[in-house]
Order: sequence, then structure tokens, then C-alpha cells
Amino acid sequence: YDISKNREKGNYILTYILGKEIEGTHNKALEKIKNVYGDLPVYSIKIPTMNFTLSDFADRVFYDLDPIEWLNMFRNAKFVYTDSFHGVLFSLKYHKPFLAYYTEKMRATRFIDLGKRYNIDNYIVQNVEEIHKKKSIELKPDFEMIDRMLEEHKQYSLDYLEKALNTF
Repeated sequence: YDISKNREKGNYILTYILGKEIEGTHNKALEKIKNVYGDLPVYSIKIPTMNFTLSDFADRVFYDLDPIEWLNMFRNAKFVYTDSFHGVLFSLKYHKPFLAYYTEKMRATRFIDLGKRYNIDNYIVQNVEEIHKKKSIELKPDFEMIDRMLEEHKQYSLDYLEKALNTF
């Protein structure tokens, strides 16, 4: 695959939303993001196999991206707004400022764990009110520290797997 293949270049806010709307509305959350990052277009990624509602807040909706295009939407975004665990992980991988939210208890534990593990709990909220309280948009994640921690966790996992596989 050609990793440079991408439909969209330039500045945009990427939304990747799988669940319910944030308490306080997407429009209010996006307004807060635009107040800091500028009046950028909002692009929304949808998964066609999911029962999804239209993103009336989006300037463009993408529903037929191949895996490389999907990754490049994260890689080229100016800011990511998501309720997806994987959306957060790819924001971290590509060093993108992001705002993540959760509305369902079932998915909360993954976000809370990520927040504590990588010191990113300021960027994970339950509602629009928390965005201001936590300075979620004004502050930016410490990606150098996050990269170091990710590398440590990766090495720990590889060591564990190697040890486990060598016991047979």
C-alpha cells in the first residue's frame, strides 16, 4: 500500500464517532475546538456496516475509505474529536491533539485506563462542560513522553510473549 495515498490534505477537524452524542451536543464541542484551532472544516468518518446517523455537524462525510485512507485521515487531521478507543490510539500514534468523550459506562473503563496510563485524562471527557474545566483543547498532550511509554509497554509485551512462547 502507498501510505501517502489520501483523498484529503490540509487543515480539518476529524470526527470519528461510533456511539451516542456527547452530553452538551457535538455542535458545542466542535465550537470549542474551532475557537482554539480556527474555523476549520469538519470531516466525519463513518463505517458503512454500522447503523449510523447523519453527521449534521460535518462539512464532509466519508463512508467508503480503505484502511490506508482511513489511517491517513487521522495522520493529516489538525485535530481529532472521537468517542472511539482506536480513534484515541491513532491520535497518539500520529501526534494529533484530540478530544475524546464517552457516554456509555461499558466503554468508560477503556478510556479511563488510557487516560491514567498515558497521562492524557485531560483530553477525555464525559460532557461538554468538562472540556473547559480540564482545558482539554488549550493543552496539548506530551507526545514525547507518550511515545516513550508506548515503547516501554511494547517492549514489555514482546518480552512477555517471547518468554511465554519459550516455555513450550
